[in-house]
Amino acid sequence: MQNPAIKPLSAKRKSPGGKRKPRLYKRMEVKPFSTTKANRYFFLFFLIMAFILYGNTILNDYSIGDEQVTHNQVVSQGIKAIPLIFSTKNCIENNKGVTCDDSYQPVTKLTFALESEFFGESPGLSHALNVLIYFFLSVFLFFLLKRILGRYNILFPFLVTLLFMAHPVHTEVVASLRNRGDMLAFLCGTGTLWYLLNFSETRNFRYLLTAMAFFFTGFLCKSTILVFILIFPVVLYFHSGMPLRKSIPIFILMVCVTIIARLIPLMLIPGNLPENTFTNNPLYFEKNLWIRLGTSFMVLLFYIKILIYPVSLVYHYGYDMIQIVSLANLWVIFSVLIHGTMFLFAVRKFRRKHLLSFAILWYLLAIFPYSNFIFPVNGIVAERYIFTASLGFCIASVYAVFLLFNTDPMTLTIEVDARIEILALFIIIMIPGTLLTISRNTKWKNTETIFSADIEDLHNSTDANAQYGAFLLKSFTTGTSGRETLQTREEKQQAVVLCLKQSLKIYPGNREAIKDLARAYLLFGVKPDPGDPLTTIDFWERTAAKYPSPEAYLLLKWLFTLKNDLVKADYYDKLSLMEKEKVQ
Repeated sequence: MQNPAIKPLSAKRKSPGGKRKPRLYKRMEVKPFSTTKANRYFFLFFLIMAFILYGNTILNDYSIGDEQVTHNQVVSQGIKAIPLIFSTKNCIENNKGVTCDDSYQPVTKLTFALESEFFGESPGLSHALNVLIYFFLSVFLFFLLKRILGRYNILFPFLVTLLFMAHPVHTEVVASLRNRGDMLAFLCGTGTLWYLLNFSETRNFRYLLTAMAFFFTGFLCKSTILVFILIFPVVLYFHSGMPLRKSIPIFILMVCVTIIARLIPLMLIPGNLPENTFTNNPLYFEKNLWIRLGTSFMVLLFYIKILIYPVSLVYHYGYDMIQIVSLANLWVIFSVLIHGTMFLFAVRKFRRKHLLSFAILWYLLAIFPYSNFIFPVNGIVAERYIFTASLGFCIASVYAVFLLFNTDPMTLTIEVDARIEILALFIIIMIPGTLLTISRNTKWKNTETIFSADIEDLHNSTDANAQYGAFLLKSFTTGTSGRETLQTREEKQQAVVLCLKQSLKIYPGNREAIKDLARAYLLFGVKPDPGDPLTTIDFWERTAAKYPSPEAYLLLKWLFTLKNDLVKADYYDKLSLMEKEKVQ
């Protein structure tokens, strides 16, 4: 039986000339941006909610990775930088010099350049704009849900939007300036969907062209909009009555737009692709399909976990935060059962256009590209990857709340008692989520706070420990630690060494950790200790032979000098000079 909320018009009408008119998939008339009193209340409520959740980020400074899109020499030029913004990829200055990744986000960087032009560089202003973008995104999402769930009680899309806004898993996207592109891409993705719905109802190609423009712009904000290509046919089928076969041309069209948007930077912008490292994601080098599939289901289970229990969130994962396992792992089997059951339910209820089928398909289609099965992704997992998919989770969660109280969400008038019970339970759910979000925002205050706050939960991340160690070490080499007390300096030295050692304990082949640990030992004047293998000549000779670097050779020079073995010291001094020439 078809969902009564979705009834395509039977379109066997003929024009006076005898020609059959094209079939229109008409839904009830909805005017989402009418200036009614109710809509003004919704606007005001979502604005207040956005600032309750993320208002404290306005006090934050720039944080880790923000210099990729803002607070750099290019964006600070303002409008003058526009040609350079559209002709360069995201670059960051680090101990390797200036390195660029494969991300092309000119529209996102443009928003920061406009800020710099008219208001000057201000992290507080940038965070305030992020909050406003999140507000507009939430408002538009509410009206989109109100449109596609036109026959549902208004309380339903309202609670879905509210849960989406308050979910702590979104803090990385909103509180981190470098992830503004995720919000803009989501906004453009939902905007594309809006005009595709208009096109399905009217067959006016002006709407289709507008949808293409939104999608193209969204790709220039961030490539995370690509998951919407999979979502568009599902939404059109469930909520406009358009058969899947009719949405295939739209799917192909959006793929073509993506190819064009992707080819532009590849053809016009010089630069090498970033180096894939084992420490970032071991699946870059894993060819065993059994292991890749097993790890993909482990990743999917991780996302379910943080949606249900969003605590211990961290800024980065990488090796070895997610186990690399085969399909024979018990947790993987559990994940297969969960996701298999979800998929089978969605397929079974597909023809009936059940709301849970829609929610599950939205979630699975949006998260599957980040499962690492087809393409490994940066860091193996990340909270920002679940931003779009979490909407499916929110729809299913609110549906479950209505179901718990035996209330049909399609009932236009809900009994007062049932409404109070639903709202009471929802408030109980919202309070811890809101508090977790507000608390998490403070950890994003700056680079040091996010490092120091998250490192306790990153014992198994080789990259995170290496990054924190390198960050602390930099304060010694740049002289910023000169104002600290002797005790503080000694504690920081210990923290540097502990983090770098932990990184090597997780993965002995982490080249950056090896180089930074050698640099730290030289800077701090560490002497060989038989009780500490990582300070011995034997360890560093084996390490330098396998992972040669100027820093490792210089440390060996120092260690042999302490032994008065000047021949060996001179030998490693020459090797360090030769290695420096190779690097340059």
